[in-house]
Amino acid sequence: MTSAVGELPMPMPTHAVETLLCSVWGGFFGCPVGPDDDFFELGGDSLAVLDIVLEARRQGLELRTSQALRHSTPARLAEAVTVRHAGRAPRRLLDLVSAALDGMVDDAGDGPADAAMDPVDAMDPVDAVDTVDTVDTVDTVDDGTRPEEPHGPPPLFVIHSDSHRTAEREALLRWGLGRPLHGLRLPGLDGTVTDGAGIVRAAHAVARAVGARQPDGPVSIAGFGLGAVFAGETARALRAAGRQVGLLALVSPEPLDAAVPGRTALLAERVAQLGARFGLGDEDGARELLDRSHAAGWFRDAGSPAELVRMQAAWVKLTAAAGGHRPGGFDGPALLAVDEADLARAEKVWRPAAPAAMEVCRLEHGLRSPAGALRDPRLAEALRGGCGS
Repeated sequence: MTSAVGELPMPMPTHAVETLLCSVWGGFFGCPVGPDDDFFELGGDSLAVLDIVLEARRQGLELRTSQALRHSTPARLAEAVTVRHAGRAPRRLLDLVSAALDGMVDDAGDGPADAAMDPVDAMDPVDAVDTVDTVDTVDTVDDGTRPEEPHGPPPLFVIHSDSHRTAEREALLRWGLGRPLHGLRLPGLDGTVTDGAGIVRAAHAVARAVGARQPDGPVSIAGFGLGAVFAGETARALRAAGRQVGLLALVSPEPLDAAVPGRTALLAERVAQLGARFGLGDEDGARELLDRSHAAGWFRDAGSPAELVRMQAAWVKLTAAAGGHRPGGFDGPALLAVDEADLARAEKVWRPAAPAAMEVCRLEHGLRSPAGALRDPRLAEALRGGCGS
């Protein structure tokens, strides 16, 4: 799709490209094709790729044969032609997120730690997108076990990512882990976590909330994306308080190294990625971001355009804070589940932090989207094993 001279081109959203590719492949092979189905495992070859590329172009997708050969699933190929070649950030959305970032006052470090966190809320298969706004309020989850049972399996407390909280809840319930499941929204989405000390303070608040919900017995802690950083520190805080942590699970943790850029660069990169993933142009703003991200399964718990813009600004602050943070040591069982492409980088950070017993689950989705891990059967299997199901 083209735009006026000087304006950012408006590409197809990633999920629309993925849907188109599934349809094109399905028509070629004569069977339904999912986003993670491999072209060559379906029976395709280098000659068949030419037919696929020509049909995709006929339907309006700019696609090169080299891309189709290199990225062999619809999901990977869709990201290759959109977010992996993101241009500059859409102007209007960049201005909105920049203004939200400027309006967030950095935490001075002497405020109440509980202010940086949202509540523990248990996962309910009937209403899995329910949002709880009161700190330490618990909404019980029932996935076949009762959290009140004194001798039942230890509960799993999950600190969600910023973008896929609802999908993570749904996946955890679908996987049938056989234990009570409790979720927390990612701390710091109000913009108050700005450095490593803030991460530790917020994690201690999470540990207190976990203790209030489950005063006795062992617990397990999991974190998705940026939530993994808080999960690690929460597990440490619980162990320091004398609690048994049966498992610390780190799922697709964000990179923690010196390569994380400053806030200005993070802001431009984040908005550029959002623009490429959701097909946003220079005149698109918060409403378009909300509508298109919801259509793609992202940020489904964001209730308004303004809230979603604030979440992007908070992500910038959180990612900058995490980039300067080094996780402390954890002496219990740990699971690192990460895509193979990111494994070496993740192990460099996390293996020294959990030297006692860390198992690695190599995921093979090859995506930047958190949805890739949630669809990878290896993750469900690893969590079942790690949780003792």
